Amino acid sequence: MQFLKTIGHEKQKQLFERVVKNGRLGHAYALVGEQGIGKTAFALELALILGADPVLDVFMLGQEGQIGVEEARSLQSVLALSPVGKYKAAIINADALGVEAANAFLKTLEEPPAHSLLFLITSNFYSLLPTIASRVQKIVFSIADDETVKTALARFDLDDSSREEIASFAAGRIGIAVRLAGDEQFFEFTRSCVAYYEAFALPSATDRLKTAEKVASLETPQIKYFLNSSLRSFAREPKSLELGRKLGTALNDL
Repeated sequence: MQFLKTIGHEKQKQLFERVVKNGRLGHAYALVGEQGIGKTAFALELALILGADPVLDVFMLGQEGQIGVEEARSLQSVLALSPVGKYKAAIINADALGVEAANAFLKTLEEPPAHSLLFLITSNFYSLLPTIASRVQKIVFSIADDETVKTALARFDLDDSSREEIASFAAGRIGIAVRLAGDEQFFEFTRSCVAYYEAFALPSATDRLKTAEKVASLETPQIKYFLNSSLRSFAREPKSLELGRKLGTALNDL
């Protein structure tokens, strides 16, 4: 097995190399870790390495929003079809599974079609239904160090300053780093999030209220991204315990 695109996650690569070599490949895995660290990219490349056809054998669910009940229910019949390659693989954003869709998906886990592979991608393993969690093998992914992140940015035409800035914003999340390098709008929004966080730490109530108004005008996913980004900044350099508490409370409320 040779991963050509996935950078980092060496322990996880070695684990799958061992299970394949020993003929102990399971049919369902939960890839667990922070959002944006490359779990989906890892699962996709692994599926192709194992012999799934990239067009006809690989199915992505929940990448654009919540997974519907019918979509979850129909997965078993789709996977039951004979693969063009060696396997049919489903890569599922488990964080987009509501309770009803998760229960519909459970049948696929209980009666997995032959030649099928299931990869559940989640940032919180304990949010999975117990009946689902008990039927998958949990593989934990960690954030990368800054040097590994910079290696992942090598294919982009970046100066040293931009590379350093992106690595700082990414905070060990290779997927986020790649998106920052390739999406200027996302990069500028992330810069804005850092500025908002700094403004919330200012002593002036007027400045803080003006910043709060700007944040409140964002879409909910953007607000969540800002809060998560700010909490990471707070963890690296706490401004005040009160600010950290308020950021955490706001994220929990959302």
